Amino acid sequence: MSFLHNLPPALISLGIVFFFSLLIGMEQKRHFAAKSKTSFGSDRTFTFLGLLGYLLALLPSVFYFVAGLIAVSAFLAIFYFMKVKNGQGFGLTSIILALLIFSMPLVVIQQPHWLSVLLYILLLLLAELKGYFQTFSEKLDKDEFFTLSKFIIMAVLILPVLPVGNISPFIPVSPYKIWLAIVVISGISYFSYLLKKFVFPSSGLLITGILGGLYSSTATTFIIARKSKEEVASAGQYAGAILAATSMMYIRIFILIVIFDSPLAALIWPYFLGLFGVSLLIAWWIYQIKVPADHSAEHIINGHSNPLEFKIAIMFAALYLLFSALTQLTLHYLGTAGLTGLSFLVGFTDIDPFLLNLFQATHNISLAMMGAATLQAMFSNNLLKMVYSLILSVKRVRKLVTWGFALNILAGILAIGGIYLFAKPF
Repeated sequence: MSFLHNLPPALISLGIVFFFSLLIGMEQKRHFAAKSKTSFGSDRTFTFLGLLGYLLALLPSVFYFVAGLIAVSAFLAIFYFMKVKNGQGFGLTSIILALLIFSMPLVVIQQPHWLSVLLYILLLLLAELKGYFQTFSEKLDKDEFFTLSKFIIMAVLILPVLPVGNISPFIPVSPYKIWLAIVVISGISYFSYLLKKFVFPSSGLLITGILGGLYSSTATTFIIARKSKEEVASAGQYAGAILAATSMMYIRIFILIVIFDSPLAALIWPYFLGLFGVSLLIAWWIYQIKVPADHSAEHIINGHSNPLEFKIAIMFAALYLLFSALTQLTLHYLGTAGLTGLSFLVGFTDIDPFLLNLFQATHNISLAMMGAATLQAMFSNNLLKMVYSLILSVKRVRKLVTWGFALNILAGILAIGGIYLFAKPF
């Protein structure tokens, strides 16, 4: 590194321009050779363009660089005209890339070297990954762009303009915090949805359980339990996928804790690590159990519907406000003992609004009490998922699910006992 610091800056800039111009030129030569297409030049042409731009950028007047850019643009325009005339297509990628290679020395000279190297790498990646982008774009439909637009509206347009003051003394959260919770939950769900649709489009039961658990472990349990009646996979695979979804619940909720309440995360991480490790081992063990099915092929479940629906966001906000008011009233009239009972009860509903309100609002309770309430809500939510599984799944799956959830529930009891014993919430 000391050797590089002793080199003249102009020599380092020249090396960056030469190396990346040649590298991108070689990529373009390989690209055109693979497709048997005509290019306006070889790898040396791109290198010469980069060096020409660098020399002109060093001259005292910007006129020389502008004149060079006009001349290069004129030659490229002639090539493009002849290309279209000869019926070789209308693509402009290589021509635009050539103009960028000519112009990049300005960035190398005037900006930090790390920025110019980063831009060169982006150009190389965009040029090389053309085929991947084409394949990916073929999977997209208009709904995907509409979904992305909705997320941008939620996160970039709506969130910054919301008030940051608390709504009322009995609802100690602001509209900003409520919507921030919606954005974070939607972001995690959207990420899971994109993985399921584009990275694992034909995933089996285990991947469905894992990705679905990031979206909603309760909803995933409901779906897989119902699908088990088709009996096209082993009972162990169905049960293991259901329990894998529960494993991901611990990851999803811990991510929320890290985002919204880092002191709580520092206190509670050993409990979450233990619960996640135990539940994942249980899911994997049960998934390997080979209980014969009517068919041999593993079942493939289509992913959840798109998670970014405004009506879902409004419902989440309403539940958030409801649980905020309930939590405040419970603490006011019943104290922390009332919060303990409430945390067990909300586990039989959607726990995310309750937990996010707990992580964000100012309820004047200890971190240990918040940690205990979190573990208790997840405990009762596991009970709910076990009930769903026993009601909706077939007999072969019920036995395995019962064992799996029983071990998960036992681990939950130990975690709750641990936080009461060592952290002393009361």
